[in-house]
Amino acid sequence: MPRAWKMDFYSVLSYLPAVAGITLGRLLKFNTVICIYMGRLLMLASYIAITCRAVKRTPVGKGILMTVSLMPISLMMSGMISYDPVVMMSSVGFYSSVLYLRRNPQSVVAMVEAAIWCVMLGAVKGGGYIILLPAVMLLKGSSKSDVRNRIVLFLSGALSIVLFDVIIPKGGFFQLGLPDSDKLTAFDAIKDPVKYLCMSLEAFAQDLDYLTVNSGGARPVLNEAAIPYIIVALLFVIGGVFALVENDGDGFDPGDRKPLWAIVALSLLFTPAMLLSWTPVVYRYVDGIQGRYFLPIVPALMLIATKFDLKIPASPDREQVYYEKLWSLFYILSVAAVYYLMRLNLTR
Repeated sequence: MPRAWKMDFYSVLSYLPAVAGITLGRLLKFNTVICIYMGRLLMLASYIAITCRAVKRTPVGKGILMTVSLMPISLMMSGMISYDPVVMMSSVGFYSSVLYLRRNPQSVVAMVEAAIWCVMLGAVKGGGYIILLPAVMLLKGSSKSDVRNRIVLFLSGALSIVLFDVIIPKGGFFQLGLPDSDKLTAFDAIKDPVKYLCMSLEAFAQDLDYLTVNSGGARPVLNEAAIPYIIVALLFVIGGVFALVENDGDGFDPGDRKPLWAIVALSLLFTPAMLLSWTPVVYRYVDGIQGRYFLPIVPALMLIATKFDLKIPASPDREQVYYEKLWSLFYILSVAAVYYLMRLNLTR
C-alpha cells in the first residue's frame, strides 16, 4: 500500500488522547485489542471532560455548545481513534474560551487557555478550522488587555498553521492538491473563480438537506441514511429555543454579528476549495463535501440566530423549567436516534 503523504499534515495533536491511551496500554504490556480500547476510552474521557468544561465555563450560549457537543454525529465520533473528536473538542473549547475571555479580559490564565485552543485549530486536521479565528474579534475594546488578547490569539493561530502545515511537513498545504493529476486543485479556484463558485453552488444546491441536517448526524456512517432527518432537526431546534430563553446576559451588540458572519462566509467559501483536490477534473460540482465539516460552524450560526434580535431571556425560575422540559425532550430524541442506529445495524 502506498504511503498516505497527506497524513504528514495531521500532527500527533490530532490524535493525542488516543495516542496517550494506546501508549499507556503498551507500557502496561496489554495486547493490541486492549491497547486500542484504551485509546478509545481515553479519547472519550477527554471529549467528556473538555466539552463539559467548555459548557460550564462559557458565559454565553451554554445551550448552544451543549447542543453541538451532544448531536448524534458528535457522540458517535467522541470515542473514535480519529481527528474528528479532537476537531470538536478544539472548536467547542475555542468558542468557550473566547467568550470567557470577552467577559474577563484581565485574566492572563484565560488568555493563555484561549491561545492554546487557537494553536489546536491550526494543528488539527491540516489547519482547516483556522477559519474560526475571526471569533477573536468578539474581544472588542481598546484597553491594553483587549489589544494584547487579540494580538496573542491571532499570532497563536497564525504561527500554529505555519508550524504544523508548512514547516513540520516540509511542504505546502495538502488541501491545495497536486498538479498534473486527474483531480482539480485549490489553485483552480483562484485561476477561474467564476467556475469555482458555480461548482460550489451546484454542490450546495444538490445536497442542501444533506449538508445542513446531516451536519448533526442523520447519516453518521459511510453516508448511509440512518436517523430520520426530523429527529436531527428537532435536536437543533431544541438547542436553539433554549438559547433564546437562557438568561446569560450576553451583552452582544449588532456589530458582534460581523465576526460570526465572517466565520460562516469563510467556511462556505473555503471548505469547497479544500475539497477540489478530491474532485475529478471532469466534474461540474465540488465532490466530497460532507455535513459534518460544517458542525464547528454551527455555534456561530446559532449565536447569530439566538443572541440578537430574537433573544427573550427568562427569569431564573422559568429558565429552570425550560431547562428541564427542553433537555428532557432532547434526551428522548437522542435515545430515539440510538434506536434507529441499532435497528439499522442489528437487523441487516
